[in-house]
Amino acid sequence: MGGEVWTESNDGLEFLGAETGVDHTFAPFSAAARDRRFKRGEGLVGRVWNTKSPEWMENISKVSDSEFLRRNEARAVGLKATLSIPITAQNEVIAVFVFSMTESCEKNEWMVESLSSIAKEIGG
Repeated sequence: MGGEVWTESNDGLEFLGAETGVDHTFAPFSAAARDRRFKRGEGLVGRVWNTKSPEWMENISKVSDSEFLRRNEARAVGLKATLSIPITAQNEVIAVFVFSMTESCEKNEWMVESLSSIAKEIGG
């Protein structure tokens, strides 16, 4: 599993950093994100920012490019599923965590709830 953090900037959400896994499998995917910006409602990150709700994608290959704007880059490094969690403070999204997995998997409510609880603590 790898993960990214996206934070709010003047022109949308910008890439803050990533954990690319022990073998750095996701490094090319994260490196390509460094110059990306997402507007509210745009793509996966922008959608989670806009709705303030977690989103699970169980199989990236089954979603459209507009649903996941970095779908081709994700598939190129073997990513299959994602879980995106908003970090909120005073009911405003201050960051979005995106966890990426190399296996397609059905939504895991326990994981969504656990990471959402941690996100609430981080946001205060």
